[in-house]
Amino acid sequence: MTKILKQIYFLIFLIVIGILTWIEIRYQPKPDQLPGSNSVSFNEGWSYENNGIITRISATFPQNIAVKNQDEVIMMNTLPETEIEDMVLAFFSHHQLIHAYVDGKLIYQLDLSSDPLKITPGIVWNRIDIPRQFRGKRIEIHFYPVFSDFLGYQTGFQIGNRYDILEKEFSARLIPLLFCLAIFTFGVTFIFRSFFFRRIIKDFRNIFYLGIFATGVAIWSLTLTNLPQMLMNIAVLAYYVKYAGLLFLPYPMLLFAQESFTEGKNRMIQIALKINLILIIGQSIFHIAKISNLRQMLPVTHLFYFFTLLIIFLATIQAIRREWGKQNWRRWIDYIGTLLVIFASIADTIHYYQDFPADSSRLFRISLFIFLCFLGYKINYESHVLMEQGIQTETIRKMAFVDVLTGIRNRAAFMQDLKEIRQANFYQIRLVMMDMNNLKSVNDQYGHSAGDSCIIQSANLLSKVFQQFGRSYRLSGDEFCSILWNCSSDNYQICVDELQTELEKINTTIPYQIQIACGSAIFDPQKDSDLIGTLKRADEKMYENKQYLKKNGNE
Repeated sequence: MTKILKQIYFLIFLIVIGILTWIEIRYQPKPDQLPGSNSVSFNEGWSYENNGIITRISATFPQNIAVKNQDEVIMMNTLPETEIEDMVLAFFSHHQLIHAYVDGKLIYQLDLSSDPLKITPGIVWNRIDIPRQFRGKRIEIHFYPVFSDFLGYQTGFQIGNRYDILEKEFSARLIPLLFCLAIFTFGVTFIFRSFFFRRIIKDFRNIFYLGIFATGVAIWSLTLTNLPQMLMNIAVLAYYVKYAGLLFLPYPMLLFAQESFTEGKNRMIQIALKINLILIIGQSIFHIAKISNLRQMLPVTHLFYFFTLLIIFLATIQAIRREWGKQNWRRWIDYIGTLLVIFASIADTIHYYQDFPADSSRLFRISLFIFLCFLGYKINYESHVLMEQGIQTETIRKMAFVDVLTGIRNRAAFMQDLKEIRQANFYQIRLVMMDMNNLKSVNDQYGHSAGDSCIIQSANLLSKVFQQFGRSYRLSGDEFCSILWNCSSDNYQICVDELQTELEKINTTIPYQIQIACGSAIFDPQKDSDLIGTLKRADEKMYENKQYLKKNGNE
């Protein structure tokens, strides 16, 4: 039944992953299907100035306006006359400085003040406030690209209530956001899991490296949706995460491949790791010195990224060849998942150059999400197996320290507990040695079952009497011992008196007599070098008590 339930759960798991993947691939909401009733597209009626000539622009965006050999692009339109509250004109600008004018008055400006290196403002979500006195008037927006290939590049405009526009744009990016959050959660979970369970998880390093990689991908992929720029106005930070992040992602990816697919350190992976460090340092210097910038060096980054994917692909294929024919489905999750991520990465990189600025991490995001889901299933399965093994090990360990007949702790447990007491705490310890009288005669006259009953009753009674101060142990056939903490002479005598009282009650119900000789000693640094010396003195006192009982005719 348990096996059938596992198969059902796995089938449901596959269906959920399939549905989420289908939604991410197929979900492309139309603008009129999105919330935000007080916001509309404002892509019609625009014109631009080119060498003094005004040219009308088609309403299809994004597009590159034909303004070659110019330093700026001037776009013009007439603002609509509406009664919308808190009205803004919103649009994305890609690495462009902006001045916006109404009737020759500057109403909005975007400069390089947010970038400490004064290179680019990044991809910015611009919101130009349109108060009532500006509505129906002519707006003129000047675009100054900081990178020449963005001259004339425009993505389109929205106009309406500030929050309705934001709601519409957010809704269009909701599914990618959820995928990024899921990947980020997986990544953080893997990092913490590998850290806290590194002593019991054999391959904790590859889980750690994959967690770092997944967390980085989630943050990097989120910047490609432009949501951080919209919600937190961190365009410059998003720019550095987008381009510099792609430099850092190969490093944990290579380390994951080395831990998962190679036997020891792999020469090619080591070379790739060194090249990665050189690229990070070199591109950082070039960017800071303004010799070049991260965006212009992106083709170099992509070339190294392809080199990284090739090395990981070869390492994966070699690992598959080693494992071929072995029935280890958990390893195949790593292989198939890694290959899926590799091919998706290649497809997205090609898509970036074909259809910029569309989301160029969609397939990468989906493939990594699927891989992490199956890997999470595998890790949970392995954890369950380890937990069962741990329970079995703990059971065996407990059995090694428990006396089978009486159920109290045995000699091995006594020696272990005695060893674990710190020397600084010796003065708090009282050791009690106990030995049963009359056991041999009970065995001879009433049989060994009666003798066993005597031992069990004595063990239960000793545990009950001394439990307030410590533990009791069965050392051998009729020999017991207790380790007591902070038990004064008066308290010890109270326990012994209670022991004798309870024994008298038991003896009235059985045809034989149970008698226990006791002797105790407190650690004395003048007499004892350790607790073994204390134990010997307690044993001597127990022997004296046993002789006393014999002389009084009790045995």
